[in-house]
Amino acid sequence: MRRKQEWARNLEARETLCARAESLADSTDWKTTAAEIKKLQIDWKAVGPVRPNRSEAVWQRFRAACDRFFERYKRRDQIERELAAAAREAICRDLEALLPAPADAAAASPSGPPPAGELVSGIDSAWTRWQKSPPLPREHAALLTERFNRALATIIAAHPDAVKGTPFDTGANRLRMEDLCARLERLLAGPGAAVDQSLSPGHPPRDDVA
Repeated sequence: MRRKQEWARNLEARETLCARAESLADSTDWKTTAAEIKKLQIDWKAVGPVRPNRSEAVWQRFRAACDRFFERYKRRDQIERELAAAAREAICRDLEALLPAPADAAAASPSGPPPAGELVSGIDSAWTRWQKSPPLPREHAALLTERFNRALATIIAAHPDAVKGTPFDTGANRLRMEDLCARLERLLAGPGAAVDQSLSPGHPPRDDVA
């Protein structure tokens, strides 16, 4: 009787370890999870025996969870790239959902374009998520970056009034950049020096330079 009770307690302990290992099997917190699973493996060895007809099944369950994580751990760089690419693709899809509908679809839709506030909020959300996304190798990032920038430029061009006064107001941004360039030119020229206006943004190039 005592042995059966011990087997039952040990089985419960091992099933708890199984459940924890299974919860970690798909983790991408690589370093922390690897350390925790190794500790679970040590804890497993410290648990006493279970009923013989249950021993193999519970061991295979625990081993499968541990093996799954460590097999993924070996491919962690590839997995990180896949996750980063998937995250950026999702952002592109969300941004593309804000693109103006084709003329025939727009005519058939009673809702019309989204309100300005909703549009700017959607752009801002996509932009913030994009900036915080994990980096990708250049060869993988190029197409997604082009896709994101194309969608963003199309939305802004289609709704200039909606983005006016926001960080996505390209006209205002251009003016600020021109002002910063002019200030920099004055600083580089030094006190009292005349600034070569041909270097100013938007100034037509000189054609009288030898």
